[in-house]
Amino acid sequence: MGNVLASQPYSQEDRDKLFRLFGIRMANEGDDNTLPTGRGTQKYSKASDRRMEIKLDRLNEQARIEEYPEGKKSIEPQLQLSVPYPTAIPATSNNNNNNNSSGSSSISSSNSGSNTITAINMGDQAMQQNEPDPERQNPGCVGDIHRKCRDVQPTPFEGLKFIVNKTVNNNFFIGHTLQLGKPQNSKYFFNATYAGKGAAAFTKESYPMLTGEMDTAGNLTATLLNYLTPRLRTKLRAAIIESKLVDANFSVDYMGDDFTCSCVVSNIDFKRRTGLAVASYLQEIVPKLAIGLELVYQSEDCVPGGEVAAISGLARYENGSRLWSGMINVNSLEMCYTQSYGESLKASVHMHANILKRQAITRLCYQCDIPKGHFTFRGSVDTRGVISGVCEKRLVPMPMLLVLSGKLNHLSSHFRFGVGVVLD
Repeated sequence: MGNVLASQPYSQEDRDKLFRLFGIRMANEGDDNTLPTGRGTQKYSKASDRRMEIKLDRLNEQARIEEYPEGKKSIEPQLQLSVPYPTAIPATSNNNNNNNSSGSSSISSSNSGSNTITAINMGDQAMQQNEPDPERQNPGCVGDIHRKCRDVQPTPFEGLKFIVNKTVNNNFFIGHTLQLGKPQNSKYFFNATYAGKGAAAFTKESYPMLTGEMDTAGNLTATLLNYLTPRLRTKLRAAIIESKLVDANFSVDYMGDDFTCSCVVSNIDFKRRTGLAVASYLQEIVPKLAIGLELVYQSEDCVPGGEVAAISGLARYENGSRLWSGMINVNSLEMCYTQSYGESLKASVHMHANILKRQAITRLCYQCDIPKGHFTFRGSVDTRGVISGVCEKRLVPMPMLLVLSGKLNHLSSHFRFGVGVVLD
């Protein structure tokens, strides 16, 4: 048929009808008869394109059979992606040598593509080892076991407070705080925060993160947080007051799929052999229950006997909008209960008892949010007769937040009031 087409001057329309008569579908129907090759545009006919398509299918099938014999799993679509389009194969069908050479090159390309896929799969498995398991949940750190209860508690202040926060870019933030009141409490603070582009898989924290705050007296407090691996978090905090290092602690947290190991060392002085060390472990037993242990060792001159050690047991149970958490040791007992009543109201009860001194304090806290009114109120009352409240109101459309604070002790008749303005 190829000789007949070559000897008689058939038009392009007659050739198309003849190919359709034999059931041959044109691969380039609807196209502009061009094929992108990476170096330009190559012209080809519909008949040669069909021949190249048939040869490519045969080469892919041959490569699949040789690479994956019967009984093994085939990844034919992945092999086809690794085989380049054989634009160098001639349109004539009487050149068998070129076909064989093209077939061997296609098979070698398939082998290299298979090796590449294997390497990618091994890399994905290594990345999945550092990613959290969706079926299990990390319980967090021991220091955050009462966080939801403490977030509901108000933080009152006294006097006038003026805060200005400024976003320099997506990674750098600065702020100014002016506090006016009693002479010993009137200070100015400057703070700066750098947040890296990394995001932790478990806690969603940005890292590395560096935060610092300094007042007019030169006192400095700084915190550095970084993730050495997706599961290993390190934190360094230091405080310098009157040109002396008064507080320094270093913590390491390893986060597994359903457990967290933490270690904290604080104010270590090898010369005087003093310091504080804390080791804790928190394990999720069932999806709603987590239990753990905490070991504390302290060596100080003010401690009776020069050193002391204590072990604590803790637990947390969460059921929907309710959360129970507790910690107990030979010296103290701490229990918290938090519940959410929809999106606008939260309440919590916090009880802390000193077993040795036989003293206990219980505090009832609540938080009310009105999103449409841009209003938030936090209040608390405890067994000592102390009532506290903090009211926050955003003055829309201005970027300003008005804060009112109050605290009253009924037993001592002591009252504190504060007003704050925050500019974002």
